[in-house]
Amino acid sequence: MGGGGGGGASGPELSTDNMKGIVLALLSSGFIGASFIIKKKGLRRAAVASGVRAGRSLLSLSYY
Repeated sequence: MGGGGGGGASGPELSTDNMKGIVLALLSSGFIGASFIIKKKGLRRAAVASGVRAGRSLLSLSYY
């Protein structure tokens, strides 16, 4: 009547579903970070080519 399943004194083990979730989360984080870096480099390259900083027009439209 012990129950709990799996048992053993080795502690909690990662199932294949948990491993898949961890791998997918890490890959997702990597892709999001890479896309941010690529976007930032593209904006910088465009700013150098045109001589205008991104977001500059928003600052000129604001009234303080």
